[in-house]
Amino acid sequence: MSSIASNAEDLILNADGGSSTVKFKIDGTEKASISSAGAFTSTTIDATKLTGNLPAISGANLTGVGVAGITSSADANAITISSSEKVRVGATNDSDKALLSTWQNNTDAGTSIGGTSLAMAMQHYGGANSVVQMGLGYCNNHPPAVIGYQVETNSGNTKGDIFFATRDTTNDIAPTERLRITVDGRGLSQFTAKAWIYYEWNATTLDSHNFSSVTDNGTGDHTVNFSNNMSSINFASLATVSSGSKVFACTQSKAVGSVRVKTIQDDGVLRDEAAQVLIFGD
Repeated sequence: MSSIASNAEDLILNADGGSSTVKFKIDGTEKASISSAGAFTSTTIDATKLTGNLPAISGANLTGVGVAGITSSADANAITISSSEKVRVGATNDSDKALLSTWQNNTDAGTSIGGTSLAMAMQHYGGANSVVQMGLGYCNNHPPAVIGYQVETNSGNTKGDIFFATRDTTNDIAPTERLRITVDGRGLSQFTAKAWIYYEWNATTLDSHNFSSVTDNGTGDHTVNFSNNMSSINFASLATVSSGSKVFACTQSKAVGSVRVKTIQDDGVLRDEAAQVLIFGD
């Protein structure tokens, strides 16, 4: 038989029976209960009345915490946030763990990655000149050796450009840009062509990259015009003809916005021929 009793210190509610439950009701409606196994349930808990530290509980027992799409069955640290606001997936510097790092500059990530590991780092600078950066590489107590940057808005850069840089991890120097892919699809580097074109003798463009048009100056004389100007006239240019016996092509003059090409027979007489032009430089 269930009972209510007291002693010098305790109020005792006793639900008699091995599978009995202590129930708390108001106006006939159950508000809370304690099972025979000791589990307490309630229709609601006033969070403003909770004080002190929660005891250690398994992540597998956390449900309904208000974050849709996130579940956990981990029984140890799966995500670690350091005092310097580095976020690590995994509690240790194991090689199979990833690191999300808020770098402050190009050199201070250093040993914050820790150990030899595969790492990923992300960076964001606020303000008017904002830039988002991403690094992915194999590290040995240094930031990634290969870094890709995607520019949002930054002085001197075009929004949406993606560029790639390498760095000397031995001396831990700032990254050096090696390749940029612009929003209009051009690849800018010292090892990629800045422009190329294949055009017919009558100035009809058959295909091109970073050339906007061809001007016919007369027989065997054409000017090919860039879509985006070069930074100076100190670029390399190569012209060839696609057909024709004893005919060659040469770039007679260069400007930051164009190249003048002539197709000439071996006797020195200009002759209309289809030509190809390739440009390397800055």
